[in-house]
Amino acid sequence: MNELMPSVFPVRPWKQLNLPRAVTRMKSMLSSEEKQYLTWVTAEKFAGWGAVVDLGPWLGSSSAALAEGLKRRGASAKIHSFDLFRWEPSYMERVMETGLPRGADFLPIFLQETADYAPWIDARKQDLMQYSWDGGPIEILFVDAAKSWDLANAIFRAFGPFLQAERSRIILQDFRYHETHWLPLIFDSRPDLWAEIEDVDEGHTVTFVPLKSLSGPDGIQADYSEETFSFEAAERVFRDRIDREEPTKRRYFLRMLYRKCLIDGPMEKAQGLREQVLAEGTTAGEMASIEAVDHLLVPRGWRAFDAGAYEAAIAIAQRALSASNHRSVHTLTLLGFSLYRSGDRVAARRAIDEVLLQNPHHSSARLLRAEWALAEARWRDAEQETLAVMEQCDGEEKTMAYAQHLLSEARKHSAIL
Repeated sequence: MNELMPSVFPVRPWKQLNLPRAVTRMKSMLSSEEKQYLTWVTAEKFAGWGAVVDLGPWLGSSSAALAEGLKRRGASAKIHSFDLFRWEPSYMERVMETGLPRGADFLPIFLQETADYAPWIDARKQDLMQYSWDGGPIEILFVDAAKSWDLANAIFRAFGPFLQAERSRIILQDFRYHETHWLPLIFDSRPDLWAEIEDVDEGHTVTFVPLKSLSGPDGIQADYSEETFSFEAAERVFRDRIDREEPTKRRYFLRMLYRKCLIDGPMEKAQGLREQVLAEGTTAGEMASIEAVDHLLVPRGWRAFDAGAYEAAIAIAQRALSASNHRSVHTLTLLGFSLYRSGDRVAARRAIDEVLLQNPHHSSARLLRAEWALAEARWRDAEQETLAVMEQCDGEEKTMAYAQHLLSEARKHSAIL
């Protein structure tokens, strides 16, 4: 094996580094050690044969740390920093108060924060779902943007072909974070394709090197999804990781195993795993985050709904509700529509009433109420409800098409009368 492969594991020489205030002062979601590691990797391991790419730098602390390493090395290479640079107050404002509205462009803040390293940073506003890298071989790929299965697949498609076997580093900032449980599943399930070479002690970052081409016959063959890994297969991957992990890190993967069990494992087993997770000192806030799986289950439920499998859609919605104490309007809407289509209008009405109690202007719930009115020959009620939704609708194509269909039906029957 080449020089990238460690002889002793773990070795963390970067913990001895002193970082300048230009790096440490920045608001960040990275730990101090993660910043030390990123500086070390470009200062000590960057050879200059490939690009340095930073996916999801947010306010710039990762880009600044990587640039600090290049500066120490005397390298003139640039960090290619990609982000949507779109502000999301729900979690960003907790770290840095800007007062920016949702969706606002925060690239100017990034540029201001990273001004000390401007010669080494090339920042680009980019939707990674719609991108193909054309900058040649990649030596260091820092990934803090694989926040969904789809984004992970998009990153592999766009950047994977440019990772060099036994030479490139792919640094996964979220590898140990429960909300991105797909990363250990993707990487640990393919020991023939990936070798772990470094990790931090404080934080979630783990680094891998590809052992062969990702686009070759033995590379990544298709997009990954939740369905790629049955619960039984996922449990084997997580248990193997827990068995060989440092004791202080095992709790991270136990949380992921519990999360996967909530998604598609036996619910009785999930209860036992929950008790184990709590015994590891997990806080109420962390538990709420682990158990928030509705955004993963609801799309699966709608796929079943669209295929006419209403009972399956009901079961998925009920699983999402039982996994968490939070009764999401998205889950309740799926439940309401599925119950209605299956013929249980009483239970459907309860679900939709609960949605509208939380959000009286919820478009889909109000349109289902309009459909009820049509079924009960209340044409005028259906027309009024539909028009009200269309007036407030933000132009979402599927919702507008549904509304226009209902309006047409209501007016057709009104005209007959």
